[in-house]
Amino acid sequence: AVVSLILGLTVPDPSTGEIEYATGWIEGAAILASVGVVTFVSAWNNYDKALKFAELNKQTAKKEVSVVRDGKRTRVDIAEVVVGDVLRIGYGDILGADGVYVAGEDIICDESAQTGESEPINKGADKDPFFLAGGMVTQGGGEMLVTGVGESSCEGKLSAALEVEKSE
Repeated sequence: AVVSLILGLTVPDPSTGEIEYATGWIEGAAILASVGVVTFVSAWNNYDKALKFAELNKQTAKKEVSVVRDGKRTRVDIAEVVVGDVLRIGYGDILGADGVYVAGEDIICDESAQTGESEPINKGADKDPFFLAGGMVTQGGGEMLVTGVGESSCEGKLSAALEVEKSE
């Protein structure tokens, strides 16, 4: 567009041999304007999509879970779970905290993302009683005592280690 604008103002018209300052700039300016409009519309569209995606993520991240806190069963957002809560877990849940088995029946968890173990792990008082944040309950249900949340959970420590490794 800029090249067309420069050529329109500096190269003579082949039929007349004269530089036409009055009309030579029109083609270059039109190309420059259209590129500007397309860029602006694309940027606006991308910005709008980013806002909608962020709003959708906020709604998706809001997940209520059932906990026993101060002896009372209540529902709280997953981000509000604290150490010491007894968290109710069931089939399909992705654990948002580390914990220890309290009660349940036939609980099996997939912790392959955290441990690299390809087989699902049976959980129970006489089996592996520890739950890792980020694991998924693939069978059964029960309760676990929360022992680590956020950056203090195994998943949080793993994410922090990956961030440090990325920055180096």
